Amino acid sequence: MEEIAAILQTVEEPEPGLLAELETRVKLAEEKFLEADLDSKLDDLELAKQRQIDQLTEVKNERLILTNEVETIERMLESELLPSSCPQAYNICLEDKC
Repeated sequence: MEEIAAILQTVEEPEPGLLAELETRVKLAEEKFLEADLDSKLDDLELAKQRQIDQLTEVKNERLILTNEVETIERMLESELLPSSCPQAYNICLEDKC
């Protein structure tokens, strides 16, 4: 397309057949562009990029939640509020064959 624009700018009075040739070249360039489906591919890439950004944000949020949970558990373990031994098991049987 740039070549065609450059040719048109340099031509003062077009030669016979030059415009027809340029028209053919423009049509071929348009066909190649449409075949390549570049607009659709670009849209697909933009959507994929946005999905990755959303996934990254979600992973970062989950990481923050897990980090907070781990810190909470660490504080609980350090606080010594939890018993250091297991409570005695009761010998109460809830089934027939204990």
